[in-house]
Amino acid sequence: MAFSIRNPGGMNGANGHRGAQVIHADQDVYGTPLKQLMSDGAPNLFRHQTPDGRNDDSSLFLLNLWIPIQQMTRPLVLMDRRSLDQRRHQLRYGLPVTRFLARDEATEVNDIWAFLPDPAQRWYFRSTMGPDQAYVFDTLGEPHGACILPGEDALDGLFASLDRACSAVAAADASALREITAGPPPALPEVTTAAIREAWRHMVALRAEANGDADETCAAAEGWSVRARAAMDAVIRRSLELRLVATLVGP
Repeated sequence: MAFSIRNPGGMNGANGHRGAQVIHADQDVYGTPLKQLMSDGAPNLFRHQTPDGRNDDSSLFLLNLWIPIQQMTRPLVLMDRRSLDQRRHQLRYGLPVTRFLARDEATEVNDIWAFLPDPAQRWYFRSTMGPDQAYVFDTLGEPHGACILPGEDALDGLFASLDRACSAVAAADASALREITAGPPPALPEVTTAAIREAWRHMVALRAEANGDADETCAAAEGWSVRARAAMDAVIRRSLELRLVATLVGP
């Protein structure tokens, strides 16, 4: 495929749109805003397959390029569409977008797809992807979303504990620091990803270090706090997503 990336008048930087935990596909080829932007020509222009129509002849694709800057938690999951019963489980859905996109009144509700769950569906994700890797998938029909992994609740508890500990260190309150970091850490489940297990070990070690010598930790505030904040930052999901128009080039 040949790619050309442009952003004419588009948004720059973060737009406050959080990772979607509802399984969806990003655009209905028959709906808003494509029907307004392309005068109802999108179904004839782009290759697609929907419950009520398809275009297998076009060499033009509308695609998502998703780059995980870091995705230890809430990773992107993708369905094997061969396991999807489109007529039973693929539903049209109107998504209000004015909270995170600049749209006029005619296009303030985006026509996307939602999907009902079914045991026959097959799902995939990579737990160790970084910014040197990416997913490319069909904007017009690929079911995807963010999943919650076993062990994320333990990381959440450690995150809150380290955050309070950083506040105690900033206040030079060794007594409060000991109290915050005392006791057993939140436990991990037996089955989780290697990335979550390593992050848990690192955060637990920071808690133990602060509790073992709270006076010294408070005296050298910046050193421990900088490492604690870095450990907390590492478990926050960040990603970059672009929309591409691609042409299939080949014999």
